[in-house]
Amino acid sequence: MPSIVACGNRNDALDRFCVALSDSPAEEIPFLLVDSEAPVKPNTTSWQHLSIRDSWKRPDNAQDDQAHLMVQCMESWFVADISALETFFGTGFRPPAKRDNVEDIPKQDVLSNMEASSQQSKKGAYHK
Repeated sequence: MPSIVACGNRNDALDRFCVALSDSPAEEIPFLLVDSEAPVKPNTTSWQHLSIRDSWKRPDNAQDDQAHLMVQCMESWFVADISALETFFGTGFRPPAKRDNVEDIPKQDVLSNMEASSQQSKKGAYHK
């Protein structure tokens, strides 16, 4: 069965991935899963995107399909469920405008919208 190892920040995730490539038994295949942090250009592989954005080089013993990208920032998943945000933040929450494809919202826009929407809420302003 697959297992997930939370590694902290993205550089720590890459470091743990590289260790897993060397230390894992042959029947275990490690994968790197990180936020894309920026739009991914069409016809660009995950490793190419990570090279451009983070100056990461694909480890020699890693395959192209062992790096996977999520949304630009994990808060995009919050924005995908406005009713859950309203329930969590409660009174005073002003939901951001609904967007069809949250994966296309630039990271800084997602973060600033979350902070602005929650500023007057019962829970207070959202901070990463």
